[in-house]
Amino acid sequence: MSNLREFNYLRSEYTVGLVSLPSFSAALATSKSPIRRRKTTGNKQNKSTSGIYLARLISNQAQYVVDHKELLHIARGNHSNHKSMLDNIDIRKALITWSASQTPGTVTPLLFQKYVNKALPGFDIERTISQDTATHWILKLGFSPLEYKKSLYFDGHERPDVVESRKKYVDDYNSL
Repeated sequence: MSNLREFNYLRSEYTVGLVSLPSFSAALATSKSPIRRRKTTGNKQNKSTSGIYLARLISNQAQYVVDHKELLHIARGNHSNHKSMLDNIDIRKALITWSASQTPGTVTPLLFQKYVNKALPGFDIERTISQDTATHWILKLGFSPLEYKKSLYFDGHERPDVVESRKKYVDDYNSL
């Protein structure tokens, strides 16, 4: 949406400024804007791109808006081309209930897979799921992988002199 807004603004500026090929120039300038804003990760530099592909996408979206008076809906990458067993509300509810009843930190993809494969026949589904699918389902259900560890401090907060100093501080504070 912001790309289209910027494209329309630049196209009108370039048209008034008598720039040759105002639509193409505006699309190219608009495509370079998100490339510059793209975040870098660590030391890795962004692969320098010309932005021509994005310029074509922006130009096609703008043309679609002009022709159809609505935004172009792009379904690529949505992974909505097939139904998932998780779309069944009863299955989803049973899996969330089971996952929430488990002790935090004990649910593994293998344990989840075993439960799902035992539970699916109760919903008249004879299929089973793989461990990879179980991992994806856990994430889709909103659970995240965590590793619970006991908090251990090695900063000397329990040394005898520190305990004595802290006790003295608390006594002084209480006497105020």
